[in-house]
Amino acid sequence: MGLNRRGFVQAGALGAAACNGLLACAGKPPAASAAVVTAEATVLDPALHAVADALADALVPGAAAAGFAAYLDTQLGRPAGQSLLIARYLGIEPPWRDFYLPALRAIGAWARARYGADIAELDAAAREAVVRDLAAGTPSQWDAAPAPFVYFVLRADAIDVAWGTRAGFARLGVPYMAHIEPERDW
Repeated sequence: MGLNRRGFVQAGALGAAACNGLLACAGKPPAASAAVVTAEATVLDPALHAVADALADALVPGAAAAGFAAYLDTQLGRPAGQSLLIARYLGIEPPWRDFYLPALRAIGAWARARYGADIAELDAAAREAVVRDLAAGTPSQWDAAPAPFVYFVLRADAIDVAWGTRAGFARLGVPYMAHIEPERDW
């Protein structure tokens, strides 16, 4: 009995899942690591990189280890047509740094106003409170797009970084079955 199209696709998906599983068991990520992508960073200054890094796990657990800050930095440095940022799909006009940079500055300023410290210096509970404030739109000092929208956009990007990659799918125990396999995750 010959292999039909459906069987071929299923066999390929199982093979890809097996390869990802073996790579994960070997402790080797199946995709480009955040350290490699960080070398391409061009947009975020160290202070904004620290805000994004500190904010990551409060937005989506696992986003910091997946390289959220490096992802933002890399994507903000790409031409609009190549960027993977969710802003591209939400009608936010490029350049998207005009949205993300003021948002990160405003988050940093709100953390300092509320807690008297940079967000990177706060414990996890205080960082989560800052994120809840964003979602609720309660920051009293705010100089960016509306806080709930900033929360929505940053959280969607963090979800993409934490769970939308081959490594993220592997952590969820779901086979990664891209129609067109990306050269790297981001």
